Amino acid sequence: MRFILIIKATCFSEAGVNGKRELAEAMDAFHARLAEHGVLVASERLTPSASGIRISFPAQQAEAVVQPGPFDQARDLIAAFTVIEVSDLEEAVAWAKQMPDPNGYGDGQIELRQLAGYEASVGAAAETAASPDLPVFAAKLKKDAIFFASLSI
Repeated sequence: MRFILIIKATCFSEAGVNGKRELAEAMDAFHARLAEHGVLVASERLTPSASGIRISFPAQQAEAVVQPGPFDQARDLIAAFTVIEVSDLEEAVAWAKQMPDPNGYGDGQIELRQLAGYEASVGAAAETAASPDLPVFAAKLKKDAIFFASLSI
């Protein structure tokens, strides 16, 4: 299963301010551990939204609207991401909890989401629908639900 660790932007990342050297070293070490364990797929930092473009598709309008950055609400923006491939959600959470505070000042935030490629989604749905062993699928859903319920948010 592939998961993405989305690092939320801050006023510092939006200003193009690099974090402390210690934070960069800690992030490098974290990514090295991911690579050593064979779970790292990709990891990249994004430039501030001032260098970005937002394309909107307003209702009742045939043409897309192009808006140059910067964009408001830094906390709604993405500063970086890491993609990992692991066996299940629990392993993904375990790795995500090992990531250093991406802000370095105690206010960092990481969002963990499972990637669902089109081919994987269609294949999994077809396999599940055709499977005579639906109790196994139901048990997996129950296990995931119990895991989510156990997280302290």
